[in-house]
Amino acid sequence: MIKKVFLQGMIMSSIGLSAISYAAITQTAETFFSKWAKPTGEPAHYVFQDRDLLLTGQDRLAGIRQRLGLAIEPNQPLRMVLAHKNAEALLDQLYASLCSTAGVGNFIKLIQQEGLSSDSINEQECLAYFKTVLNKYIAFMEGLLYSDQEFEQRERLFTVANNFFEYCFCMPTYPMFKNFLETSEYYPLLRLFYTTIWNNLAGIGWKDWHVSCLEALATQARQGKEVVYIAGGCDLYYLLQHGVYNIRVIDPMLPTQPRYYVTDWSWFIRGMAPGNGIGDKLVFNLPQGKITMKRVGFKEFDDKITLNGDDGSPISVNKSVTGWLVYDAKNQKIGQVTFERRLCQQHDFVADPRRVLLLSFNELYYITCVGQKDWWGIDPNMFTNNFQVYVKQLRKPVGKHVMLHMSYADSSPFQFIKLGTCVK
Repeated sequence: MIKKVFLQGMIMSSIGLSAISYAAITQTAETFFSKWAKPTGEPAHYVFQDRDLLLTGQDRLAGIRQRLGLAIEPNQPLRMVLAHKNAEALLDQLYASLCSTAGVGNFIKLIQQEGLSSDSINEQECLAYFKTVLNKYIAFMEGLLYSDQEFEQRERLFTVANNFFEYCFCMPTYPMFKNFLETSEYYPLLRLFYTTIWNNLAGIGWKDWHVSCLEALATQARQGKEVVYIAGGCDLYYLLQHGVYNIRVIDPMLPTQPRYYVTDWSWFIRGMAPGNGIGDKLVFNLPQGKITMKRVGFKEFDDKITLNGDDGSPISVNKSVTGWLVYDAKNQKIGQVTFERRLCQQHDFVADPRRVLLLSFNELYYITCVGQKDWWGIDPNMFTNNFQVYVKQLRKPVGKHVMLHMSYADSSPFQFIKLGTCVK
């Protein structure tokens, strides 16, 4: 990690850089994040909280049948639920079991009891194209938790995805999940779990936050800790909104991945020649008042990052460090944002009482898929037992043993979708 003394040196050197004839640029957050914004001006990166499903079979049955029933193919799980002789009662039980991690065990019993997971179904799914199976279970969960309001439905699915993740990879239920990984009759159930986790935390959920994560990071920030966001890109809006003002982003920012960045991402990390953006400002009009980020330093290194692009050809970019200071509405310094353009390394995950680590769910997978093609080369076995990292989509931080559980699952006989890949 670049020490604070280096950033201070960058700040001092910026005095010389600012003497160059260069017009500093000021952007507003509304403009800078416009790619991620809805017409209302609110960032389309949702912040979800745990939602009480508040659903009953009696209230929901007619609506599901009216809106979705005719569009569901025969032998699909939701059609089988709708055709059940006691469909209302079955829906009541399913909803009750989905409301918490503790209820997932009952959900499993209901799925097994209704014949929705078996060796014969597993054989059928093994012969099918994996996206067909994926879409089958997306349709099942979206139908089961349907709402006319997009945000409400997404929040329900986000809640259930968190419940499924905790059941699968956290104690005390991990041993049961581990047994399912070795038992083929449970594989359809696991595909349902993986589909729900992947789709809502990575596939369409790669950009979304759990409010509990943001609140926990804000608490840590108030204690003077720096949030180190691995592969965080330009994803600063909600951190600043929640009072997190000391942030270090470590990300190679490869030009082959523009869909994950804001449109003007290159300006954020290096400004415009010849001054490299010294003096540039990014202004946020937040509920707590105006917050301004001002670029005060930039240094580019001769070292290069070289990775393969989407077409397999190598792409190289120079490592660099950009320093921003954060000011409140009274122009008082309240924090600093440091952007390190590089790949993360094992030492970035060494416990440090002065900082907390943050990842997106997708990146959590790339760290835990040890030995696989997409693995980042970070070995969670080397983490201390008290290690933890916050994951923007999860309600609770993840520790070493949860990461090892994910690694075990990834190398188990059960193979389906990789939880961090194929982002929509």
